[in-house]
Amino acid sequence: MEQDKKKGKVSIVDHLAYGVYIWQLPSGNYLGNENGDYLSISSQKGDLVRMAKLRAAAAQCGFPEGAPVFMSGSRKISDTEYEIQMERMKDGLLPDEYDVGALKDEAVRRHKYGS
Repeated sequence: MEQDKKKGKVSIVDHLAYGVYIWQLPSGNYLGNENGDYLSISSQKGDLVRMAKLRAAAAQCGFPEGAPVFMSGSRKISDTEYEIQMERMKDGLLPDEYDVGALKDEAVRRHKYGS
C-alpha cells in the first residue's frame, strides 16, 4: 500500500498486470454456480477484448447487468490443482508454486534474513 501524505489516505497499488476478471453483479455478489465456480477470464489488466468476452458470456447466462472486476495476481485453477495447493499448504509450503507475489516476498525475506 502507498500512503497519500497530503490527504492521509491509503490506496492499494496493484503491482501485477496479470490476473483474472470476475463478473460482479449489481448486488455486489459474483456470478457463480452452486459448486463455487465463478464466471471469470484470465487476462492482463485493462484488456478490453477479454472484458467484452466476459460481458458477452454473462449476458448469455442471463446476467447482462454488472461489471468485470480485476483480481490482480490471481489465476484460474482446476479442482485437482486446488487439492494439490491444499496439500502444499498443509505441508508448510507455498500453496501456489506460481504465485509471483508470494515468490517475490519470499526472495526479499531470504535476502534480508537468510534461509
